[in-house]
Amino acid sequence: MRNRPFACRYGCGSAYNDSGSRHTHEKKKHGASFPRARAAEEEEAETNAAVNAIPGYQQQQQVQQQQQMQQLQQVQQQQMADGRMVYHIPVVGGSAYN
Repeated sequence: MRNRPFACRYGCGSAYNDSGSRHTHEKKKHGASFPRARAAEEEEAETNAAVNAIPGYQQQQQVQQQQQMQQLQQVQQQQMADGRMVYHIPVVGGSAYN
């Protein structure tokens, strides 16, 4: 069965593979597309849900984040070993040279 994450927002039960097909359906069957302000919020939520429903997506994201952190730590360790480590001190309210 194909994934159809874009359901008709008028609640008729129709669902589509992409938002453009859903938009066309809503105009033809219901006379108008769903209101844009609500549509944008729902579109984002549906897209996020569809992406998160992909098997292994969240796990893949976690692995990528862990790999990025490991690479950053390796670079920092190498900089420290070479004496090139740069320390970033946050400045709150104004210049650090006052």
